[in-house]
Amino acid sequence: MSESPSDHPQGAGTGEPGPARTEETVEKLREAPKALRQSAREAVDEVTEGLRAEAGNAAEQGKRAIAGHFDALAAGLRASADVLKDRDRLISNAAEQAARRVDQASEHIRSQNMSALSHEVSDFARHQPALFLGGSVALGLALSRLARAGQAAGRTRDTDPYTPYADPTGLDETGGGLP
Repeated sequence: MSESPSDHPQGAGTGEPGPARTEETVEKLREAPKALRQSAREAVDEVTEGLRAEAGNAAEQGKRAIAGHFDALAAGLRASADVLKDRDRLISNAAEQAARRVDQASEHIRSQNMSALSHEVSDFARHQPALFLGGSVALGLALSRLARAGQAAGRTRDTDPYTPYADPTGLDETGGGLP
């Protein structure tokens, strides 16, 4: 007895998938790129958030460092004002006033978020380019002088001004090995 095609539903027992199974597979194949895109978006969003957090942390550290440099500059100006108080009252007052302004700038830097600070600096640079460049150079010079002064203060030397800061040979006082 021979079997007719009507004896078996399409694909049943013949090794071929039936129409329902084929449609299910096609639907899965259609959904796979969508799921892959969604997974990729989520991964990109996660990496982006991580990078934003790191950039924010770095910006905050930089902001604290700049405020710290401003504090050091203000302290240097106050020290100068104290030294000059008896010699030249006008310059002493100007140095003290400059120290107060630098303190205000330091506090402003600490209290603002990076976006607001960036906007303020770019506006100032756009409206006052010569003053911005001149101020940048002056600030850089002042900070480098403070840094060098701090390094020089950390060195010790004998009362003889011709004594070098360190033995250039690298030997200790006994002539022995390296320090």
